[in-house]
Amino acid sequence: MKSAARAIAIMTSIALLLAVLAACNPSSQSSSSTTTLTVATVNNSQMVQMEQLTKQVFQKDHPNIKVNFVTLPENDLRSKVTQDVATNAGKFDIATIGSYETPIWAHNGWLQDLSPYLNKMSATDKSNYNYDDLLKPVMSTLSFQGHPYSLPFYGESSFLMYNKQIFAQHHLTMPLHPTWDQVAQFAQQLNDPAGGVTGILLRGQSGWGMNMAPLDTMINTFGGRWFNSNWQPQLNTPAVQKAVTLYATLLQKYGEPGASTSGWQECVNLMTQGKGAMFYDATSFGGVLETPATSKVAGNVGYVYAPTAVTQ
Repeated sequence: MKSAARAIAIMTSIALLLAVLAACNPSSQSSSSTTTLTVATVNNSQMVQMEQLTKQVFQKDHPNIKVNFVTLPENDLRSKVTQDVATNAGKFDIATIGSYETPIWAHNGWLQDLSPYLNKMSATDKSNYNYDDLLKPVMSTLSFQGHPYSLPFYGESSFLMYNKQIFAQHHLTMPLHPTWDQVAQFAQQLNDPAGGVTGILLRGQSGWGMNMAPLDTMINTFGGRWFNSNWQPQLNTPAVQKAVTLYATLLQKYGEPGASTSGWQECVNLMTQGKGAMFYDATSFGGVLETPATSKVAGNVGYVYAPTAVTQ
């Protein structure tokens, strides 16, 4: 059996798959019937872990549910999932999307209200999952008209990561609350193409989930915004222009080689290999950088607040 109506959303800031799937498998289901669920997910380390847990735990406990994972790069995933739900093609039952899409897609009728699934859970499952323990600010972005349409597998913010050894070698100290002016100065001082070290790693590949993710935060701290209260575009304002110009300048002068095609995966790979002095991106990458089996800089990375420009 395959559900064909609406997708269940797992947030890429992202949904807890096992509880939702368990709710899809009522105890009254015949032992001879099999349900196949297709999950479309982004190809990051957390989703790889989710797939492993599904095989190791969930499918062991629910042998009548077969779970197929379709793993795609973020830009490809967004395009394919959007097309699938918009046309009601029904290729994917569960998908990883972001908090940006959730309320819009819920309004469009593309997602299922998860309340009935949560209510179907047994008392034990409800206690183990503890829905009320989910962070309220996170759930507010994953709800529409008071009902949850996505569930978080993890949540993330942004921060600045830096190689402590490289900073020490240059007798530089990273402040706890750096400004973008300070970051630009550090990038200039630490950029060493001949030595294989990039001054700062930033996403350069175009896309909502690629360069626009960190760039949006930079625009915000410069005091910029996309629209004013009358929905007039504000992209030509000085604040937005300053932010975009600095972002582009950092990439062009002190960024990684081939920056225009570099997404978060390429940046985090360079950082784990000790080839980046700084990396501004998602807080979820901390665990990746601190894994000795895959990171040469484990134990030698510092973490500070996201850089600011204008505060009040």
